[in-house]
Formats: sequence, C-alpha cells, structure tokens
Amino acid sequence: MFNKNYNERARLREILSILRKHNILAGLSPQKVRLILEELGPTYIKMGQIMSMQTDTLPYEYLQELGKLRTDVPPMSNEDLLYIIEETYGKNINEVFEDFDYTCLGSASIAQVHSAKLKSDGTKVVLKIQRRDIYKRMEQDIRLMRRAARMIQKVKKDSIIDFGNIINELWKTAQEEMNFVTEAENADIFYKNHIKVTYAACPKVYKELSSERILVMEHIDGFFIDNEEEMENCGYDRVEIAEKLANDYITQIIDDGFFHADPHPGNIKILNGKIIWLDLGMMGHLNPRDKNLIADLIFAVAHHDTSKIKDIALTLGTPLKTIDHVKLYSDIDMFLSKYGSMEFGNLSLASIVTELLDILNTHQIKVPANVSMLARGLVTLEGVLAFLNPNINIIDIAANHIKNSKDIADEFVKKLQRMAVELEGSFEKVALIPGYTVDILKMVAKGQAKINSELQISETAQSFIDRMLNRIIIGMIIVAVIVGSSLIALVDIQPVVFNLPLFTTIGYVIAAALSFSLFRGKYK
Repeated sequence: MFNKNYNERARLREILSILRKHNILAGLSPQKVRLILEELGPTYIKMGQIMSMQTDTLPYEYLQELGKLRTDVPPMSNEDLLYIIEETYGKNINEVFEDFDYTCLGSASIAQVHSAKLKSDGTKVVLKIQRRDIYKRMEQDIRLMRRAARMIQKVKKDSIIDFGNIINELWKTAQEEMNFVTEAENADIFYKNHIKVTYAACPKVYKELSSERILVMEHIDGFFIDNEEEMENCGYDRVEIAEKLANDYITQIIDDGFFHADPHPGNIKILNGKIIWLDLGMMGHLNPRDKNLIADLIFAVAHHDTSKIKDIALTLGTPLKTIDHVKLYSDIDMFLSKYGSMEFGNLSLASIVTELLDILNTHQIKVPANVSMLARGLVTLEGVLAFLNPNINIIDIAANHIKNSKDIADEFVKKLQRMAVELEGSFEKVALIPGYTVDILKMVAKGQAKINSELQISETAQSFIDRMLNRIIIGMIIVAVIVGSSLIALVDIQPVVFNLPLFTTIGYVIAAALSFSLFRGKYK
C-alpha cells in the first residue's frame, strides 16, 4: 500500500544508489540504460517502453534495447487485488465473479492479468487490473524527473533537447495508458473495424464491468504467434499467417487510420485460424492527410519514385528552423541511392520509414508523433513477419493492397477531399517560394545545378518573381473556390440553380471571373 508520507528524499537516495551501482559516470550503453530502468521500477519501465515508440527521440540502437522492456515484474499480493476489485465494484468479489483465479496470467509495470467467470452467466473472462496506488507512485517519480530535468537544463543551457517537454509528453501518454476506459474505447473501435474481417479480430470488451482501473475482456485461448511448436501441431501454414498479418496491419494503417502501436508476439494470438490482437492500450491514430501520405510513400517506394519520396518526406514534417535545402536534398539523395541499388525483395519498409524520419530529425523537421509511432510499429511487425516467413515483403503486399482497394467512383470524391485538406498547407508553403529560389541559386553557385546563362538578381528579376507569386496565389484561390464549390455540390442543399446548389453556382461564377482576369494579365 502507498504511504502518503512516503519520503521523496528516500526515493531520491534509492535512485542515486541504483545509478551509482551501474556506474553511469563511466558512460551509458543501450543495455545499461535498459537495466537501470528495470531496476528503478514500474514508472521507469513504462517510460522506457513509451520512449521505445518515439523514433525521433533516441538513436535506433537505444530504441531496440528499450523495446525489450517487457519483462514481467512481481505480481501484487492477493490483499491488494481484493482491495482494488471490491473498492471498484463496491461489492464483495464473490458477488461479481463466480470464480476468480488469483494466479496471474501475466504481470507488467502498470497492471496484471487474471482469469475469472462472471457471476451472472458463468462466461469466462479476463481481467486487466491496475496496480494499487500505481498512479501516485508514478506521479511522484515524475516530480523527481522534472526536478532533475530542470537541473540538467541549467547545467546544459546549450542543449537542443528540452527534457521538460519530453517528460511531460511521456507522462501524458502514461496517464492515458493508466485509464482503462480509453483502452476499452480503443478495443471497441478496433472490434468494429474488424467485424467484416474473417481472419483477424480482438477480444470483446465488457464495458459495463470496466472502469479506469479494471478492464474486463472476453477470454481468448489459442496460442501466441511465436509458438512454433503449437503452430506446427495445429497444421497452420506460416506463410499464409504472415501474409494475413501483414495485410491486416496495412489495412489498419491505410484504410482505418487506427493501428496497433506495439505488435510484438506477446500481443498477437492465433485462435481457430484467426489472428487475435491483444493489449489495445497503445494505439496509433492517423488523420486523413497523414494516412494518404503514408499510402503515397509506400506506393512511391514500391515503384522507386524518388521524386515522389522527396516530396512526401518534406510534406510529412514541420520545420523547427530554416531548412538548409541543399544539405537536405543531398541527404535524401544519398538515402535513395542506397535503396535504389537494392533488390526489391530485400527492401524493408520499416528501415526506409525509420531512416527517412532520422533524416528529417537531423534537419529539425518535426514529424507527427503517430508517424513516429508507426515507424516503431513497423519495425516490430517486420520482426514477427520474418519469423513466420523470411521471404515476405511487406512493401509488395502494401502496394498491392493500395492498388486493389481503390474504387474509381470513390477516388474522385477522395481526391477532392484530399485537395481541400491539403490546400491550407499549400497556402503556407507559397510564402516559402522566395526562400526556395535563393536555395536554388545557392545550389547553382556550388555546382549542384548547371545552367547555360548567367543569372543575376536585378530589379527586373525581382519584378518577375513578384508577378509570378501573384499569379500563383490567385491560381490557388481559384482552385480553392472550385474544390469548395464541388464539395458543396456533393451535398443536397437548397435552393438549386441550373441543377446545382446556389452556392456551387456562385462559386463557379467567381472562379470563372478570376480565371478571366488572370488570363487577361490583370494580376501582374
């Protein structure tokens, strides 16, 4: 039980003792960091697990080592279990469950899992029960982390890493994981997304029995996907399982925009030929823009479209400082030449995405957190797929999925919607055109581009650039009006003029007037 008078100084001394034991003054290695976090306890284990998903935070070798932080921790006492269950339901445990197995099925940093039978109808269920006072203990450790971060920031004033923000982000994620209501909602969405999928699913959640500290789910038998012996005994085709697993994960990313962020073998079971996804506490969300960009990236990689890959890499992120485009394009060119010389069967989608994110991170181009989470998920999944079928290529499967899932009637609407979503970002990028022009001139000066005539920035050249920008801006406004008017036309809105909604007709007239003015050269 957590002692409210728990002395923070005592905890700090405990932490310092562990750090001295591992002799951190002699330097840190990925393995040493993992061992230290395991010994520091649940807060640090969970933080390490969360950090292993953030590919833009630490070097790859640290991410790989932190990904091993899934070691079981000692389970709670039966006394603590009873306290949490009876306090949560406000009843004696025997009034809720006909049978409760005190031997845990698995014990992790935040919670542990037990099997039971419902009192109401004898249905076999699984309970994920949060550790007693874990929130208070983690909150206390976070306070100590923040104190240490402030000290580090004072000593290392020139550090580009904001430790305070990193800790805040990690704590926010940890709080979400400790709220099992969120996981229940995730499972509900995931379950509905897979209703029509015949070969994959997740456990059903009993939301009426679930709360922030207890999650009640359907009991799943079967075996874990890395159990080679059971796979063989049941006569499953590992190649077929691998292809189904890859297809389902690509569907989660491209079609649903809602994917399992930690697809390690302990979170995937096989039951009656079906892939069952477990532990839906850490899920990734992709908005329509990022979902489309990932789909375009996969397709571009599959077709070795280097120009498209460059465009996507720059569109994915938000610059935190002025970009050195000469250096950025050079780095991307080197990256693409490396993969361009490889045979298609040897290409790794996870490696390509991870290295692209590393390049963007080096140039301080921030990518959405869920894209980083996706990169980590792909790395983990490719390990599982390699175990099942070393010859599988997820890029090929993903490209075919994207190609086959396109519906001609639906694509037109999607393209209009995509144009509308991306239009806002395009307006912002117009302002960067003068900067790009200067960068091109730098490339010319450094011999990275060749021209046959001397280019001088004069008043005439500046005037030309100004006219060009004016025309581009008016052109984009025209496109915006046409796209917006077309989207309105898809909705049944009154009144109607010429078989079109009035606002659509007005929009088209305005676009026509602007186009006429543009072609006549009014905007010079």
